[in-house]
Amino acid sequence: MRRTLVFGIGGLSMFSFAFGQARVQIPGGGSVAIPSAYKVKTDYPNYSDRVPDALVAYRDWDSKISGHPDCDGMLAVARPGKFESFERFVQKAGAALSIHWSAATEIPGQKWDGKEKHYPIERADGANGPELLRQLALHRSGWFSVYDEPSHLYAVAHRAGVHVAVWIFDKHGGVKGARKIADAIAGSLAA
Repeated sequence: MRRTLVFGIGGLSMFSFAFGQARVQIPGGGSVAIPSAYKVKTDYPNYSDRVPDALVAYRDWDSKISGHPDCDGMLAVARPGKFESFERFVQKAGAALSIHWSAATEIPGQKWDGKEKHYPIERADGANGPELLRQLALHRSGWFSVYDEPSHLYAVAHRAGVHVAVWIFDKHGGVKGARKIADAIAGSLAA
């Protein structure tokens, strides 16, 4: 009985966390609903001002054990007319990433000699528009060691009229979860 009660309470808190949303304005007009796990205004200074033409929201942005500000994911949303191309949007949005997320494109286990190999960007024609996908390995500091957290970048030039990019841990849903987030954001677009 006690176990059922504990799991039930935990399940309710996860339910509200997963489905709560906040409506936020997009630079250039309109608004979208973003998942409650992502915050536009964070308690700790972030890098969203580096991309003034996009809405940038972070998942758990804070100072981490490493001493650097970091987060558990990021998303960016913009109107297509604000950037020269979809690829340029993804590139510019990446400027708002933390140091660790910015370096996550490097394939782990290499020497840092200026010749590091990076995960390739994959292009696809998705059901809702052109997509960019990239495998990532986010270098994290744990209590006893460092490790690489499997992650992905998923971006879509959504036919609803917005570009959406999501940097997400695989444990938070990976590409499938990022696609759901992007579709929900695009579907919530209001003029």
